[in-house]
Amino acid sequence: MKEYSLAAFYDPLLNPFLKGIRYKILDIVREYQPGSILDICCGTGYQVKLLQKHGFNVTGIDISDQMLAVSRSGRPIANCLKQDATSLDFPDASFDLVMITLGLHEKNFSDSHRILLEMERTVRSGGHIIIADYSLNAKTSSLSKYLIHFIESLAREDHYKNFREYLVSGGLTRLVSDFSFTRINDHFFFGRGIILSLFRKQ
Repeated sequence: MKEYSLAAFYDPLLNPFLKGIRYKILDIVREYQPGSILDICCGTGYQVKLLQKHGFNVTGIDISDQMLAVSRSGRPIANCLKQDATSLDFPDASFDLVMITLGLHEKNFSDSHRILLEMERTVRSGGHIIIADYSLNAKTSSLSKYLIHFIESLAREDHYKNFREYLVSGGLTRLVSDFSFTRINDHFFFGRGIILSLFRKQ
């Protein structure tokens, strides 16, 4: 299927799998009480809306017009902007917390690295970074591995190619190895097929 062509059905289809991640992010935000939050590759704006409903100041960015159209429907309307995640239009140290959920594996390594550079640039010193993405290894359940590969294979060819290269290259562990983020803790979902990591910028 064409990627994002079913943007209106994204949340109904995937929310059963992503709900735990989204509410864990809410728990983390409640714990640290950041004054400003940036959600990169925000998609339909579900996470942005969830945090807005709980009184947090959140900005989302995405490059997909279809996803952004969904984010602007319903109530509250998500505060989402069209921007390229590899070159954000925000000053340095603009946010107390910056996050990305399942937005790195679909990019090539160069673009994923550039996104992390932008996350590092736009979060203040001592601020927090949340990254949730796939982590398939010996501890991941066989069913989760099958379902994740199946879901990713439905996306366009370059997306699936990038997903496979992301796994082969070492995934999130490899990507963050070039950065001086302090890892605070990890949370696992979907049969240990998805990892949510919380970092602090030194």
